[in-house]
Amino acid sequence: MNLKNKAIHSSVKVFELLPPLVDTDMVADRQDKKISTQQLVKGLILGMKKDVETIKVGDTKVISLLNRIAPKTAYNIINAKKEYIKLK
Repeated sequence: MNLKNKAIHSSVKVFELLPPLVDTDMVADRQDKKISTQQLVKGLILGMKKDVETIKVGDTKVISLLNRIAPKTAYNIINAKKEYIKLK
């Protein structure tokens, strides 16, 4: 059972945030498209003000729609093969 289902009979409101890759120290070496933490927080606050239960920020809006129309294409975009430096 997830948190949203557990809170259904309480006064607690549960929001789900679907962020894209966020520019943090953890992904600093990746060259992928990223959003800033400020953009993420702005999207979260805007979604909460609009009372949107599932808040999609940045490219997750487009990918979510594409996944409904062409799931294989969405999968291939998200899982594109990339070259990464392997840790020793």
